[in-house]
Amino acid sequence: MKTIESLHLLLPALLISMIAAACSTDKIESRVDSPETHSNPATEVTVTLLQPESVTELHANLRAETDMPISENADIHFGFVYAQSSEDLFLSNPQVRKVQTRPEGNSGRFSCVTGDLEPATQFYYRAFASRNGVLYYGPSGNFTTLDFVSTVVTAGADRIDAPQAEILGTLSVTSVEQLEKSVWFLYSASAENLESLKASGQRIDATLTDKGTFVAKAADLGYSMTYHYVACAKIHERTVFGEVKTFQTGALPVSASAVDMGLDVKWASCDLGSSSPEELGQLYAWGETEVKDSYTWENYKWGTSEEHVTKYNDLARYGTVDYKRVLDPEDDVARVKLGGKWRMPTEKDMRELVTNCDWVATSINGIEGQLFTSKKNGNTIFIPGGKHWSSSSYIAGLAYPCMTPFTSQYQFVDLAYCRCEGFAVRPVLEVK
Repeated sequence: MKTIESLHLLLPALLISMIAAACSTDKIESRVDSPETHSNPATEVTVTLLQPESVTELHANLRAETDMPISENADIHFGFVYAQSSEDLFLSNPQVRKVQTRPEGNSGRFSCVTGDLEPATQFYYRAFASRNGVLYYGPSGNFTTLDFVSTVVTAGADRIDAPQAEILGTLSVTSVEQLEKSVWFLYSASAENLESLKASGQRIDATLTDKGTFVAKAADLGYSMTYHYVACAKIHERTVFGEVKTFQTGALPVSASAVDMGLDVKWASCDLGSSSPEELGQLYAWGETEVKDSYTWENYKWGTSEEHVTKYNDLARYGTVDYKRVLDPEDDVARVKLGGKWRMPTEKDMRELVTNCDWVATSINGIEGQLFTSKKNGNTIFIPGGKHWSSSSYIAGLAYPCMTPFTSQYQFVDLAYCRCEGFAVRPVLEVK
């Protein structure tokens, strides 16, 4: 009776020691350059890691062998599990990836090519063999994927002729595999370093040639301005940047000369951002100095709605009050872009032009507009159809006068437009 009780007490301890021994064996690790065999004592099935056939930036061809008997009637599967942590190989972890294959004939050898991996990363892996639903694992090993070498160069700027310029870059990549690549540029007149370009620079995509060069056209540039730009590339999942460089746009073209109409100011022969009298110029929100993709209250600099403005306002119910009625020089896009004594026309300048000129609806190169002829000296300017800002506010900083050429008459519209909208600008030159 005592013997039976003793056996009853010893059995749990014996089972615990067997389980501990099995777990210890299951976690034997070995490096790939020194393969070890994992034995499953109950069936004498072993699984052995072999050196990987190849390892690149994105894939590894893993190999192993087993002495498991191969028969046509058995349901047999071989494969590998791999992860970036060795501990994950012994857990039910979602980060563990698995590939399966069939044996190579009756040799017991098998191999698998992994799915996409991360370059320059160490991975741990184990081989397994399955027969009729019974799974046997081998020891763990490790391998490190190759890294690629890439260099992106911000090259020069070419054909700089506001409002556009060509900017160039090059990309070289040394790798075993063909890696996915994309290239682009960031540029800005206000962002001067890489971090600010990444945050607020305007992006233009480019196409990479077989020679590793790429070029893009920066558009909507102002005159007499310095622009910062950088070449960018994405190789696989890695983004690289070149050196930040600059280019300078030229002054207002000769064709956009100042025309003496016998008035207090001289008028530019073409709109800001255009190089011919009939071309409608670049569009700007009132009080802003950069071209945008869209013009709404959501992206306006000086307020969020007609009832919430932060500058150029004289009524408290509409926002911040400063009693300013004409744009400051730093918010006058003509002064910022052209420099010198160039500026946007005031409401007074616009009315003086209309009062002291005869005008007639006409067209140049198929573009309709108004031809102004000075009553004082006979000189002329052509203004294409489209709204043009003045630098003057009108009521409570909310509505701004602009002149709008129509086909039959020339009109002032004082109340119809809010300042977040994008209109053209016809600069004037102070003569006093």
